[in-house]
Amino acid sequence: MELYDILHGSNAFYKQTNYVEKAKEELRTNQAPAPMHVIETGNKVWRIAQQVFFAVGCLCFCYMALHKLGSFFQFFRDYGLPYVPLAAQLVLFPFTFPHLIHGLVGLATVPGSILSLFVSSSWRKEIDVERLNDQGFKIKRFSIQVDGYTIDAVMMGRNLESDCWMLVSGGNGEFYEVLGHPEMGEYIQDQLTTFLDALETNAIYFNYAGVGASSGLPNRDIMVKAYEAFLKILEEDIKAKTILGYAHSIGGGVQAEALKNHEFKEGVRYLFMKSRTFTDFADTAAEVLFKPIDTLIRFVRWNFETLKSSVELKCPELIFQTTNAHFYQDISKYIGSIIADPIISPSVALARGLLSKSTNWKHKYFMGIRENHNQGIPRATERIAKKVEEMLNAYYGKKA
Repeated sequence: MELYDILHGSNAFYKQTNYVEKAKEELRTNQAPAPMHVIETGNKVWRIAQQVFFAVGCLCFCYMALHKLGSFFQFFRDYGLPYVPLAAQLVLFPFTFPHLIHGLVGLATVPGSILSLFVSSSWRKEIDVERLNDQGFKIKRFSIQVDGYTIDAVMMGRNLESDCWMLVSGGNGEFYEVLGHPEMGEYIQDQLTTFLDALETNAIYFNYAGVGASSGLPNRDIMVKAYEAFLKILEEDIKAKTILGYAHSIGGGVQAEALKNHEFKEGVRYLFMKSRTFTDFADTAAEVLFKPIDTLIRFVRWNFETLKSSVELKCPELIFQTTNAHFYQDISKYIGSIIADPIISPSVALARGLLSKSTNWKHKYFMGIRENHNQGIPRATERIAKKVEEMLNAYYGKKA
């Protein structure tokens, strides 16, 4: 069954008499639901072979470490454990160490993977389905599979039969289970539902690979491919006619990379929002931490080139950046008002990077906001919604 089928008609999931209990049951389950879409972006046989080589290589690495450490103890020397042949080590090396290092660096790059390990299950169970239902919002947990990774997600909205949808890509410490945060959950829910109401849209909010119940270690390519996959699902399965993207921090980089080569569908109106994000992730890490780390991030393939993608984007884009004045107004002539949020400094802020170029960004709007980096969705939702509609109408013409 496709997502379109469970969103429309008399069999829609939210029209069932046991909807609330069913939604609670889905959120109580530790594992992600069975994938509703299975996406392969390359050769499946080769992907599985690489995974096998990686697993064997990791076992081989552990064995060699044990062999080395064991040689210091008589107990292990008595076993006479054989060495792993050098040829086998050389064959397995390219399938093991690059991927292992990428995953380990990913744990630091996407700290939500570590935090969610301890709290995602308990917070997920606390998502207040009844409160959302009383407010007229329905929620459903589902998953997709991308190149063997299970990607856990929720969809929610007031009118799930409408053709307007928003794809949410959060920051590196965020995951959808924050909707059930023991202290902030209601506030975060209200922020999101107020935003959805203002924009008159439904939403899909997904966890990155290695975060919450999404499988594997954090993986930069899978983060991008998952965004692309959800975008295609909105276009081809859910059949959305207006697609919005809301991206925060590293989510802006994920969104940007996913849009680089995306073929936008005829007859669909698109607008992408990037909130408090950067021009280049490696440069930002060097600003926040120390200079040589940008080289490491590029070497292990964890960079996101947000500015490059934004320059080439062929549809409307709304960019939020923290400022000290001109709140919720156009800051294209007030580049000096951009301040550190404090994670993103002015020198690596996407808005500043774009406005520094001698280009008239006809289909972009730069909105100054009060909110610091981790203060959630900008509060001026009605003003944002009005600007979104203006930009869509200016680019695509008024919706029939």
